[in-house]
Amino acid sequence: MKDKSKKHFPGDSLEPDGGGDVTEESFDDDKVTDGKIVKPGSILTGGDGRIVSTGLRGYLKQIFGTRAFLKLWLAQIVSATGDWLGLFATITLAARLSEGFEGAAIALVLASRVVPGFFLATAVGVLIDRLSRKRVMITCDLGRAVVLLVLPFVDSLIGLVVASFVLELLTLMWQPAKEACMPHLVPRNKLTTANSLNFVAAYGTFPVAAGMASALSLIAKDLVAKPAITDSRFLSSLLKEEGLAFVVDAGSFM
Repeated sequence: MKDKSKKHFPGDSLEPDGGGDVTEESFDDDKVTDGKIVKPGSILTGGDGRIVSTGLRGYLKQIFGTRAFLKLWLAQIVSATGDWLGLFATITLAARLSEGFEGAAIALVLASRVVPGFFLATAVGVLIDRLSRKRVMITCDLGRAVVLLVLPFVDSLIGLVVASFVLELLTLMWQPAKEACMPHLVPRNKLTTANSLNFVAAYGTFPVAAGMASALSLIAKDLVAKPAITDSRFLSSLLKEEGLAFVVDAGSFM
């Protein structure tokens, strides 16, 4: 008779189902007691090898597949939140640098974030295939952080357009490197779920970033009103409304 297994929860008795013995593969050194009580955080497998998880860590393993992908996904949550903050700050800066034609300036800056994807995506993808993906991701993150730390001191629309173009180019290089790593981080049967989780990380953080942008705006107004900051051109540029958002965005890549 083919062995079967079923899901067990903390406190449930482990009775073999269909003649197959239920065994435990330790996830965090938990053991099944003599009374066959499952402790939270254990991983159970039946005779057919199917993994049955219990406890928080078990559920996380079922959803994310591997600890490595969970760490990457959490990093993407932080990074994506910073990306939205940076976008809001970029729009604010574009409007401030172009009094009288704010709409055209914002459209120009946003276009500089879209153009690289249209014309360079294929070439970048071919290049990334020949490089170390881990090094590409680290280099792109550090490069974006540097550009973002420079943005508070940009005082021309052309400078903002160039910086936005470079940011998008680095993002364009980071994205395929990350996608190429996915099959090595997630079991094949979890790839669809992983892609859905990546989508949530990218776009589900928008409302969070919007709330943070409002909070940072209030904090920045309070900071720039302090004499010690007002008297310093460096600090006043770095900590003004959009400057503080750029700093936080840069920190999300570290």
